[in-house]
Amino acid sequence: MPVGKAKKSSPVTIGVVFHELTSGFYSLIMTGIDLEAFKLGYQLLITVSKPEVPGQCSAYDILEKAQVDGLIVLDSTMTPETLGRLKASGKPMAIIQNTFSDDELSAVVADNIGGAYKAMKHLLDQGYRKLLIVTGAPTVEDSDLRMRGCEKALAEYGMTINDVGVIVGDYKASEALHALRNFRERHGLPRAIFAFNDDMALAIMKEFRQRGIEVPEEVAIVGFDGIDAADLMGLTTVKVPMVEVGKEAVRLVAERIQNSDAPSRHVVKETALIIRESCGARA
Repeated sequence: MPVGKAKKSSPVTIGVVFHELTSGFYSLIMTGIDLEAFKLGYQLLITVSKPEVPGQCSAYDILEKAQVDGLIVLDSTMTPETLGRLKASGKPMAIIQNTFSDDELSAVVADNIGGAYKAMKHLLDQGYRKLLIVTGAPTVEDSDLRMRGCEKALAEYGMTINDVGVIVGDYKASEALHALRNFRERHGLPRAIFAFNDDMALAIMKEFRQRGIEVPEEVAIVGFDGIDAADLMGLTTVKVPMVEVGKEAVRLVAERIQNSDAPSRHVVKETALIIRESCGARA
């Protein structure tokens, strides 16, 4: 539905909660949020969530006191209790990268299953079989969905997840490297690695180059997200339209601000496999 300018005397304010604000993935989504909010004449109040401590105001408490008109949340650390409180407030809200399997929540997510399927199938099509998957946090929905995409591709080759290596990188470069070193001590070097975000994939590429391990001649690597650094480093990756994800989140909140009876929606954004040097193939 078309969304127009805010129709109230004071500007509409949307609270934005991220669990971190770093370059790449988060900054590109934030760019989309900012562009669409500016287009609609909305103001933004941005905060970063921290682990909740008794007696201290959380990011959500701060936004509640500020009486924002709507919320956009990208926070994998949010507890069910906090989510329930936000829903009970009745404020228009959009969740990014998580649906919480809740039809009452508006959400915008990447096609995690489809994107991971494309990446894993590409590695399998290239003939790689000694594979290693580096996942995100075990409790995060998008990591689970990316694993389902991998399982779908493996099944087409008569394989299961038990036929490949799996380590938890928690979407963090340092955690991925620690888990990879432990894996190599037990199993040696994999022939190909699919990391569930570009930060982990790029950290692994850097580590290999420092140790004289050739990419892709010895190990092929694929990431997920499509941040700018992936292009600079020649990383094959699944590109998420991150700026558009941010814009869509604003549109979802705006729909409910303009019309409180508007239904909630789950929007899935298409992903694309961008083939570069790191996987040993060319587009």
